[in-house]
Amino acid sequence: MTASDAALPSGQKLFLQRLLAQHVMKDEEAQALHEELDESGRPMEQCFREMNHRLTSDFALEIATVSIASGGTHQRFHAIINQRADSIAKASFKHEFNPHQLAYIRLILEKLVSGAASRVDLINLKQNLTEPHTGKVGMEQAEECIDRLLDQQWLVLEGDENQSRRASMNALINIAPRTYLELSRLLIDFGMPKEDLPQFIFHRM
Repeated sequence: MTASDAALPSGQKLFLQRLLAQHVMKDEEAQALHEELDESGRPMEQCFREMNHRLTSDFALEIATVSIASGGTHQRFHAIINQRADSIAKASFKHEFNPHQLAYIRLILEKLVSGAASRVDLINLKQNLTEPHTGKVGMEQAEECIDRLLDQQWLVLEGDENQSRRASMNALINIAPRTYLELSRLLIDFGMPKEDLPQFIFHRM
C-alpha cells in the first residue's frame, strides 16, 4: 500500500496491513481491531467503503466479506481480495506449487466441495492422480501441500478442531473462507452448486 493509501488515516492503514498479513479475519477480531485503531467513531462497514474506494482506484483490490453458516448461526469473515480474484489466485498457486502438486490440490478441492474430509482421506487422494502426475506426489509431499494450504488459510480445520490436532489423520478439514472469496468460480467448476456458495458482501460506495 503506497499510492492512494497516503490519503487514508493511519488507523486505516494499520488495519489494512494487519488484514493483508492474516489473509482472513473473523468479524469479531476485525471489530476489535477497528475499535482499537479508528478514532473517528464511525461503523466498521463505513470505513470499509472508504478504504475500498482507495484500494479499488489504485490497486483493483477491495475488502470483501463472506458469511458462512455454522452451528445454526452465521460467522462473517473479512479479507482483502483482488477484483480478478480467481485468475490472480490461480496464478499464485502456479507460483507456489509444481504441476504435480497442483493436480493433487485440484483433487482436494473437488473432494471438499461435497463437504469436510479427514486428513487421511485427503492424503489418500494422491492415489487418484492420473498421468502425467501418477506417482509424483508422495506421502510427505501430500502432507506438505495440506499443511501449506492450512497455513495460507485456503483450507481450515472443521468445527472445534484446533492446531494441536491438525496433524491427526482423523482431523476434519474443509474449504476455508479465503477460498470461497478468491476461488468461488473454480469451486463451481469443481461441482459446487451456486446455491451452496455462502453469502458474499461487498462494501462499495
